[in-house]
Amino acid sequence: MIKNIRNIAFWGTTPDLSPAFAKRIILTNLLGLLFTVNMSLSALAFLYFDFTGLAAFTFLFVACEFCWPLLNRFKYYTVARLGLLVSSNFLGFAVSVLLPGTGYNRGFYVMAGIPILLFSFKERGAIFLGLFLPLVLYPLSEWAQHRVPVDLGLTPDVVALINYSIGVIYVVLIFLMFYFLSRENARAEDLLEEQRARSFSSAKFAALGEMATGIGHEINNPMTVIGIAAGRLRRMIEKNEATGDEILSRLSLIQKSLSRIVSIVDAMKNFSREANKDPVSEESLNRIIDETLTFCTERFKNHNVRLDLVVPGEVRVGCKAVQVSQVLLNLLNNAHDAIAELPEKWIRLEVREEDRHVVLSVTDSGPGIPPEVRENMFRPFYTTKPVGKGTGLGLSLSRKMIQDHDGTLELDGASAHTKFVVTLPKKAAATPS
Repeated sequence: MIKNIRNIAFWGTTPDLSPAFAKRIILTNLLGLLFTVNMSLSALAFLYFDFTGLAAFTFLFVACEFCWPLLNRFKYYTVARLGLLVSSNFLGFAVSVLLPGTGYNRGFYVMAGIPILLFSFKERGAIFLGLFLPLVLYPLSEWAQHRVPVDLGLTPDVVALINYSIGVIYVVLIFLMFYFLSRENARAEDLLEEQRARSFSSAKFAALGEMATGIGHEINNPMTVIGIAAGRLRRMIEKNEATGDEILSRLSLIQKSLSRIVSIVDAMKNFSREANKDPVSEESLNRIIDETLTFCTERFKNHNVRLDLVVPGEVRVGCKAVQVSQVLLNLLNNAHDAIAELPEKWIRLEVREEDRHVVLSVTDSGPGIPPEVRENMFRPFYTTKPVGKGTGLGLSLSRKMIQDHDGTLELDGASAHTKFVVTLPKKAAATPS
């Protein structure tokens, strides 16, 4: 029995349907089954109490309600959903007029929620129809009950049975409404999280793109050293002028340069990988800063930007290292772009420790940020950069990532220069979602 119900519930669903649409098809089938079973029981009760005319009328609705799962099975999805929507409302109207003592017309309150379950918000016409019908049919049923009274001569037992079946429908409908709305809400949250993760990745790779030239120079410099050292070593060997100390000296220089290249590549790999599901752990802030500076030091040199570092000894902080690196790189990039045209160009990166927090600040030589920009700069997609220079995701996503670490990212309005301050807990907090 349960297996048969499950089979009917999945009529019309195919792997190519989106999960959200498949759920609406399943719900249409379940509601069609619910109304079919309920009306069938009512019809049998009418037959038992010798109300054959009412039983025949009810069986017409039974056949009608079972049509909607059948239509889904043959992939007439829209017709099935609209049919269920309209028939359930007119069924409620008919029962309300024929059985005024049952209070069936109060079911229109529940009927108003059905279109939201069966249709997406893009299908505005169907949702409007689903909301319009209960609003019209409810007062119409009240009017009809008083103007066209119908006395079917039902016994109290029949009325009680009808009331019981109506109550069952109401409870099941309300349960389905809350269940599917909660599922839709969870799906929307998952989609929002997925979009946020994509935004993180987009901002990250946009930053890497801006740093590509500088990274190329960072790798090219040690490669040049390796080439010169290797060439010099070869000539010395060919002329039999190489001594053991000179060979070791050249090899040491080559090894040091290779280590520099490896560290740059490792930093790029760490920065580029997906870190949203990384656990929060205790990390060396000094190492994070060193790896981040790999991406922008050459750029600063090329544009005559002085970088001042004020970092104490080893500092430990609870964080996701990749995300903190992304935030720091974003702040450094913003500082560079803001002062690119100024005569005096410097950026100061400072770290200080407090009892329970580590405070990291990025200050540049700019005169500060205008009040009208301060009000909007943490909003998504807000940017003051020219077209093609920024997405506006940087500060918005940076603040979100820091907040996920139980930290803060704020603009220091009291500073004479532009200064952003990041506060992070020393201890590793719970893993951000």
